Amino acid sequence: MRVYRYGCVVRGPLCSEAEEQFVLGHQFWNACVAIHRAHEAERLEISNSASDAVARLVVRRAALDAEREEWRTRIRRSRQAAKGSVDIKTAQEQISKVNVERREVAAQLKAARDASRATVKPALHASGQAEQAEIKAMRQTFAAKGLFWPTYNAVLVGFDTARHKRLPDGRPAQVRFHRWDGSGFLAVQIQSEAGDTPLTWNDVMVGTSPLISVRMPETERETVTAKNGQTVTRKRMPILRLQVRGNKAKGPDGAWVALSPAWVEVPFVLHRQPDPEARVLGAQLVRRRVADQFEYRLCITVDETVVAPRSGPAVAVDLGWRRLPDGRLRVAYWVGEDGSEGQITVPTAQLDAQGRIIEAGGVERQMAMADAWESVRDRKFNLARDRLATWLEAQETLPDLLREARNGTPARQAKECTHIPASIREWKSKGRLAALCLRWRDAPEGEEGAHTALEAWRRQDHHLWVSAAHTRAQAEARRSDAWRKEARALASRYAFVIIENMHIPDLVKHQNAEEGPESEGNAYRHAARIAAPGSLRLAIKHACAQSGATYREEDAAFTTRIHHACGQRVEQDYAAQTMVHCPVCSIWYDQDQNAAKNLLAYASGTRNAQDSGVLASRTQERPRGRFQRKTRREQEDTEGRSKQSVGSEQGQGT
Repeated sequence: MRVYRYGCVVRGPLCSEAEEQFVLGHQFWNACVAIHRAHEAERLEISNSASDAVARLVVRRAALDAEREEWRTRIRRSRQAAKGSVDIKTAQEQISKVNVERREVAAQLKAARDASRATVKPALHASGQAEQAEIKAMRQTFAAKGLFWPTYNAVLVGFDTARHKRLPDGRPAQVRFHRWDGSGFLAVQIQSEAGDTPLTWNDVMVGTSPLISVRMPETERETVTAKNGQTVTRKRMPILRLQVRGNKAKGPDGAWVALSPAWVEVPFVLHRQPDPEARVLGAQLVRRRVADQFEYRLCITVDETVVAPRSGPAVAVDLGWRRLPDGRLRVAYWVGEDGSEGQITVPTAQLDAQGRIIEAGGVERQMAMADAWESVRDRKFNLARDRLATWLEAQETLPDLLREARNGTPARQAKECTHIPASIREWKSKGRLAALCLRWRDAPEGEEGAHTALEAWRRQDHHLWVSAAHTRAQAEARRSDAWRKEARALASRYAFVIIENMHIPDLVKHQNAEEGPESEGNAYRHAARIAAPGSLRLAIKHACAQSGATYREEDAAFTTRIHHACGQRVEQDYAAQTMVHCPVCSIWYDQDQNAAKNLLAYASGTRNAQDSGVLASRTQERPRGRFQRKTRREQEDTEGRSKQSVGSEQGQGT
């Protein structure tokens, strides 16, 4: 299967039927999440009450978690009070003791649950069956409301994927509610029974199916009147016609409900077409909010002929993000079996031969501009909020709207908020203050001077919000295009693409309080967000599938630390600089280039016996996080020094 994505040009709101589908799809997702969470809590209660031993261990584990969090809170408060580094050795020792005991309790809890699994299995199975029945009834309820069956099928597929997702430590991931901001999708699913002729792309172009069709323009250009009154000529685009509502649906009681079918027409940019005989499986019109506007994309899924695997040289790609001496941000380094090698960096501003800028700015600069505008928004929001709060506190009589803002959240919003601040000074949302400004503007009573200042803030904040959102979206689109081009170049040149298997979220997560202050590693995580190595890896995987190259992920343990030339492990601070000095060979080498060469040799089986022995001796259960690996290295260094001191003492005694 292959997904073709096209940009849509929607210059106004869609029809009311399409807007209704967006709302119903969002509500259906949240209803499924609510059902799942209720039954998850029920199953957890069943598991925790399986036996007295399980209940006792659950209580003990919760107490240990609370104790550990209390020590971490003490560390954070002491750092805030001292405004710098403090001695946390005592707290670290206590947290280490708690962690040791918690691991023991967790192992005992797992054994106790395994022993009582047969007892609670019928109740857990009944809860799962009840959840499925409730979700089915909810689906039928929304179908009766008019939710199109391909759309709710797509929602259910995403929901099943989310609830079966597992975290790296094996725990199930929590399914989240979606906040309504207008985003969503409209889906069309092409079904055919045995013996039916499949729907091809050529059928879509001629309008065979009522579900999806494309109408090509009769003329190449059209003349329209712009907003300023001038007449302009623009290129005409193809029109997509997508069905968004069927003619009937089955309700919860099993009876059929009559509906009025509806279609939506959207212009889109047909920059490339699938094979005319390729089978069309479905399509989605995806809408995403960017600031105060919507961005539409058309995704068409087709079943094309599978590309046969190619034979040829291999290439190893070392993923990561590292600041180079010239200021660029490296995302990957690749080494091929044909002797070629190179690096992939975040796109920067393009210059011509005379040094003039062809393409304004770069990805990193655009994201820096967006972050700067967000900082300005935060600072001005705090000033406007505190200024309004001071003015409200000085007034004796106020309209109901402002009195609610001064005293707390009104009862109308109390049901929707989990945290109700005591006054407007505790507000954190810019949108909430902007909404208050708009309601105050529409109210017949109020102080014009205070509202004028607040309205000036709202207008400036809206301008900064739109500028930051669109600048960041442009930077992400430019980066995605660059990653696709780099991936296509590698996949078309090499028949085998080997990439290191690393879990990126573990590398960019915040460390615990006992491992360092919360601000430690902010620059490292910020660079990771700009580099987006996961997007590059996904682009390479897709490019390999399209070009017939073989994609493989290999374990890259110690590929950076082992020098590819001599096979010796080099212990240095690899975060300090790009170049590393090998004390055995007495040479300097690029650590990312070295990792790619080791990965290529390890994947191809050309590593010598000494290197294989070094790799075989590595710990299988190694820490995956960056800070965990740092702690592990410090422990290994301490153990190595102690062994050396013991050996020297024995030598002196001999």
